[in-house]
Amino acid sequence: MKKIILILALFLSASWTQNLEINPDTGLIIDPDSPLVEANCLACHGSNLITNMHASRKAW
Repeated sequence: MKKIILILALFLSASWTQNLEINPDTGLIIDPDSPLVEANCLACHGSNLITNMHASRKAW
C-alpha cells in the first residue's frame, strides 16, 4: 500500500510541475492548436464547455 501511495504522489507531483501557459481570457492552455479551438469551438461555445468535460487531447 505504501508503494502505491508513493508512486501516486510522485506522479501527481510531476504533473503539477509542468509550466503550462494559460490564456487568461479563456482559461485554456496556450499551444500551437489554440487558434483552431478559438475559431472552431469558442466562436459558438464558452470555454467552460471544454474545461468542464475533462477530456484528453485524443478524446477531443
